[in-house]
Amino acid sequence: MEYSTLLHAKDFINYTVSEIEKSSGGFRTIYNPCRELKQVQRRIKNLLSRISIPSWVFSGRKHVCHVDNGKYHEHSIYFIQSDLHAFYDSCSRERVYRLFKDRFKCSSDVSALLSDLTTLTLEDGSTVIPTESPCAQLVAFFAFQDMFNELHNLARNNGCKFSLYVDDLTFSSKAPWSRAQTWCKGVLRSVAASPDVTPS
Repeated sequence: MEYSTLLHAKDFINYTVSEIEKSSGGFRTIYNPCRELKQVQRRIKNLLSRISIPSWVFSGRKHVCHVDNGKYHEHSIYFIQSDLHAFYDSCSRERVYRLFKDRFKCSSDVSALLSDLTTLTLEDGSTVIPTESPCAQLVAFFAFQDMFNELHNLARNNGCKFSLYVDDLTFSSKAPWSRAQTWCKGVLRSVAASPDVTPS
């Protein structure tokens, strides 16, 4: 894509919106980017995938899926599983902008452009990470990496394993948790430190 075209990214940002029924009930809104935008998002994904991510992250990685996430815990006996409610919907454009600006040290104009290319502004003015964007998983992970690192450290300090698959949190152990309620409260505190998200 020509640089001059990229500078006017908002001119070709377009999504097809649909809904699919969830097995648990209700509907999930799907935001599918147009061909030109998806091409740019794939390039962003390619660049982000060159950044090393922890081995306990099983999303946004090539040839890795939820099955690998399960195998990571195959020798454990006790589990705590949860997910983050409306995770992509909780990741605002401002948070993504700060990711590119403060962590990746992009200039303000580049950060703004990348934020526009990787998030979607809804009719009510709120912003989300679009579900069908090729770079969605990596952008969401990096935007909330501090929170996920804290959850991993909490697990490690208690002799447990932690893994992440998109918005699914899995903790496991070979031995039972002696203070399960205290443990769960620690997880909730870590998530609460990122006010955009809530556990299900």
